[in-house]
Amino acid sequence: MAYLGIVPPTEIDRLRDENAELRRRVEAAERDIEVLRAEALARRTEVRALAEQLPAAVSRKALLAQMARSANPANVLRSRRRRN
Repeated sequence: MAYLGIVPPTEIDRLRDENAELRRRVEAAERDIEVLRAEALARRTEVRALAEQLPAAVSRKALLAQMARSANPANVLRSRRRRN
């Protein structure tokens, strides 16, 4: 404890106060991190549930072909005629 004899008591008190403040901030940050982790897990669970409700994956080529057919005005007219 030779250090205590060299450093003035006021400096030691200041360092103790600073240490206490840093510990308080670390504890607050740890609590915030736990809240964020819990929120992330909840979101991840939500996304997984939503993904399960989606139809099975389709290849890009099939998806683009389907989109092109849907966007083609001639196909729209044909589908309207079929309904009538």
